[in-house]
Amino acid sequence: MNRPNVVLVVLDTARRDRVSAYGYDRETTPNFDQFATDATLYTDPVTQAPWSVPSHASLFTGAYPAEHGASTVRPVFGADAPLAERLRRGGYATAAVSANPYVRPANGFARGFEEFHGPSRPRGAAVPAPVVDKLSRITRPTVHKLTAARLRRPLERLFGLVKRRDAPTVGTNTDGPVADWLPAQVASVVARLSEPYFLFVNITTAHLPRSPAPAALERFVDPELRETPVVPNERTNALRDGLSERERQALTQLYDADLRTADTQLGEVLAIVDDAFVAVVSDHGEHLGEFGLVGHQYSVFEPA
Repeated sequence: MNRPNVVLVVLDTARRDRVSAYGYDRETTPNFDQFATDATLYTDPVTQAPWSVPSHASLFTGAYPAEHGASTVRPVFGADAPLAERLRRGGYATAAVSANPYVRPANGFARGFEEFHGPSRPRGAAVPAPVVDKLSRITRPTVHKLTAARLRRPLERLFGLVKRRDAPTVGTNTDGPVADWLPAQVASVVARLSEPYFLFVNITTAHLPRSPAPAALERFVDPELRETPVVPNERTNALRDGLSERERQALTQLYDADLRTADTQLGEVLAIVDDAFVAVVSDHGEHLGEFGLVGHQYSVFEPA
């Protein structure tokens, strides 16, 4: 019996209650909905962590965060063989296309992948994944040992603030390159992979900053809300003063538009890998003002 090609797609930051296949009254995910009609749709999905690095590490290893301990200053997989490495040992060609800047070789995610593509690289240029993974596994344990436990969390938060400082939290950057880059990169990778192959794809369009495609913006966001500068960066996680009604509406509608944009990319990816065994999951949800929170990484509340 021929072994199937295997594709794992992460719809980054997709809230279950905003996916129309689960009953949401706005058609945010028509491509996922169509995919779900011929697939197994799990009705009670639970993520193992509220942000990308530990959540993806659990996804790839089957281990809880308390076991793998993945963060931005610690090797992601330790001694555990992640999914890509196991499949590669079994004769699969392996490749990754990730639009998430945290799910990258420098954080240990290249392990087991023969090539790893991200939007910060020139188009068509693969990261030499085994080399980067080896360097990461050599240097990150040293960083971890030298960083006192009581300093690690403040350093991680500082790192996050520095990275986000100049990034708009909400905007209408409808010409972002990832929308075009990701499906094209997937098509390029699949065309040259030998079979059977394992392909990992991360679609991060539903993540902040808000940047829906023009068609999704027009469909889901009221005209008077499209330029609303909601949630300044210093308020991304804890909203001391709460959201105004206008901010809440803008944030909610922009999220729906972003999710529809991500679903459009998903549809393009599914069309490319239509002969594979495909799993589509999310890595975590997103607060849209519930509990005085926006974002996800510092909360384990159910958002709805």
